[in-house]
Amino acid sequence: MLLKVMPSTGFQGLQGDDTPEGEDIPSLLHFAAQNGFKDISSVLLQCPGAKRALHTANSQ
Repeated sequence: MLLKVMPSTGFQGLQGDDTPEGEDIPSLLHFAAQNGFKDISSVLLQCPGAKRALHTANSQ
């Protein structure tokens, strides 16, 4: 169901202008993996941009 409503370009950046400088915010994929959200991680790996996310270093 999530994949049906997923934007074809993938997720936009989720980091807002009000994020304190120097604060690291993990990608949605990194967050899901770090917290054991296996089902969400599996869905995210099917989304546009997943290959790029796999090769992007976590911001932590």
